[in-house]
Amino acid sequence: PRPDGSSAGHHAGFEVPDYGGALAALAAIGIAEPRQGERHDGRMAVHFADPDGNHVELVSNEEPRTGHRVADEWGYTKAI
Repeated sequence: PRPDGSSAGHHAGFEVPDYGGALAALAAIGIAEPRQGERHDGRMAVHFADPDGNHVELVSNEEPRTGHRVADEWGYTKAI
């Protein structure tokens, strides 16, 4: 985070083999207000702040959805 506490816009992202288990682990350790949703590639993701305020993303490890858009290793999408 920046000195004023705001996000720098960058984050660490990790693919997890057990997405449901990862959500349960976050709840068990009291991670406040994780944001969940489906990414453009069809995989589920959860975003949260770690104890130091860093933005972290955990992504399910299903095969990405095929279609008119693809996501690169950073999660950014582009038309194909």
